[in-house]
Amino acid sequence: MTGTWTLLRFILRRDRVRIPIWILAILLTLVGTASIFPDTYPSDADRQARATLMENPAMRMMLGPLQGAEDYTFGAMMTSEMLGMMTIVVALMSIFMVVRHTRAEEETGRAELVRSSVTGRYAGMAAVMVAVTGLNLLIGLLAAVGLTATLPELDLTGSLIFGAALAVTGISFGAITLVSVQINEFSRSASGMAVAVMIGTYVIRGFGDMLENWLMWTPITGPVFQASPYVENQIWPLLVPISIAAVLVPLAFWLSDQRDVAAALRPPSPGPAHASSSLGKPFGMVFRLQRGSLLSWGAGLLLFGMAYGSVVNEVGEQYADNPMVSEYFAALGLDVGELTESIVAMIAMFMALLVSVYAVGTVTRLRAEETSLRAENILATAVSRIRWAGESMVFGIVTSTFILGLTGVGAATFFALDSGGSSDFWMVLGAVMNYAPAIWLAVALAVAVFGIIPQAMPLAWFVPAYGFFALMIGPLLGLPGWLYNISPFEYVPRVPSVDFDPVPLAIMTVIALGLILAGLIGIRRRDLSFV
Repeated sequence: MTGTWTLLRFILRRDRVRIPIWILAILLTLVGTASIFPDTYPSDADRQARATLMENPAMRMMLGPLQGAEDYTFGAMMTSEMLGMMTIVVALMSIFMVVRHTRAEEETGRAELVRSSVTGRYAGMAAVMVAVTGLNLLIGLLAAVGLTATLPELDLTGSLIFGAALAVTGISFGAITLVSVQINEFSRSASGMAVAVMIGTYVIRGFGDMLENWLMWTPITGPVFQASPYVENQIWPLLVPISIAAVLVPLAFWLSDQRDVAAALRPPSPGPAHASSSLGKPFGMVFRLQRGSLLSWGAGLLLFGMAYGSVVNEVGEQYADNPMVSEYFAALGLDVGELTESIVAMIAMFMALLVSVYAVGTVTRLRAEETSLRAENILATAVSRIRWAGESMVFGIVTSTFILGLTGVGAATFFALDSGGSSDFWMVLGAVMNYAPAIWLAVALAVAVFGIIPQAMPLAWFVPAYGFFALMIGPLLGLPGWLYNISPFEYVPRVPSVDFDPVPLAIMTVIALGLILAGLIGIRRRDLSFV
C-alpha cells in the first residue's frame, strides 16, 4: 500500500474539474427538483393524482417501486421519482472514475511507470477506491443537507437515508468496476462490463417491481429502493450493497495478483489469421468500432421511447389545470393550451438530446484513436485523413438519424395505441424527426473542433450538455430568452405544439455543412496530435 496517499492526491488533482462538476450536477438536480414540488403539487389531491400516474408498470420499471402510495408526501415523491435516476448517475460516475484511474492508466503505460517507483502493487487500486468512497459519501451528505434545507417537509432522517442510498450505490459499483478492470484488457470493455452489470441489475429489478415478486430485491439497486427513504426509513437493506463492496474489493486485489501489468484475466481473442475483407471497405472499420454503441443506444432509446409514449396521455390529463406546469411549458415556448401536444414536443426534444450524446460520441472516438496512436497505423496506409475522419462523421450522422427514427417509432406506436388514433402516430414521429438537423449540427461542431483544435475536444459536448441544461434547469432558474437561444435545439419548431417551419432547419443544415467543411480542411492540414 506504499504510496497510496500520494496517488490519492494525484487523483484528486487530475479530477479537480470533473469532481466539482459531478457534485454540482447531482446536487442541483436534486435541490432543483425538490424546490418545485410545493408549487407543482400544492394539494393532497394533486399528489395522489401523481401517485396514480406512478403506478403505471412502465414508470415502476424505469424509476423504481412506488413508495407511500396511500399518502404520497413530498418525501415519498422524491424517493419514487428521483432515487432510481440518481442511483444511475452515481453508478456511472463511479464506473468512469475507477476505469479512468486504473485500466486506462495501464493502457497508456503510466501505471507501469508509477509502479517502477516506490509504490505498492495495490496502491493505485486502494487510492481510487478511497477517492470513490469519499466522493460518494460527500455527495450523500450534501444531498441530505441540501434536500432538508430546501424543503423542510423532507425530514433529516429520510434525507440521510436517501443520501446513504446514493453513497452505497456508487461505492458498490466502484467495487464492481474494480473487478471488471482485472478481467478486461481495455478500458472500454472494462467500463462496458460494469455498465452492463448496472443495466442488467436495474432491468431485472424493474421486472420484479412490475411483477411484484422477489426479483425486486436484485442487488444493487433492489435493496437500495427497499430502504424506502422518507416512508419506512429502513437502514438495514443498505447493508446488502455495502457487504457486496466489502467482498469485491479484496477480490479485486487478489485477482490483480493473478495477472501482469497491462494484461487481463480474460485475454483477448486471437481472432482469425486474416482480417475480414469488410475492414478494408468503406465504413467497415468504423462499423466494427462503433457497433456496440450503436446496438446498445438503439435498444435503450427504443425502450425509452416506448415507455414515454405509453404515458403521454395520462400525464396530459393529470397536469391539465396545473399552473406551475403551464409556466414551465411557456418558458420553453410551448402552447400551454394544448398540453398533450406540448408534452409530446418536450419529450421529442429530450429524446433528440439523448440521441445527440450518441452522435457526438461517434466523432469524439476519433480523438481517442488519434491519441492512442492507432490512427497513425491506419493513416500510414492508403487511407486518407479525409476518408478516415469522414467515415466516422457520416456514420454518426446516418446512425443517429436512424436511432432518432427508431426512438420516434417506439414512442409514436405506444402513444397511438393508447390514444386510439392512427394520425397520432405520424404526429409523434414527425415531432421527433424534426430534430434531426440539430443533431447533425452537433456532429458538425464535433468535427470542426476535432479538425481545428483537437486539444479542446471536450467542447464538442457543449451542444448536448447545454441543451439538457436549457430544457431541464432553464425554466426553473427563469433564464432570459437569449440564454435559451445559445442551444441550436431551441431553434427547432416545437411540433406539434407550434406550426412546422422548415427555414430554421434548413439554416442549421447549411451551418452544419460549413462546420464539416472547416473541420475536414483542418484535419487535412494539421499534424497528428498525441496529447
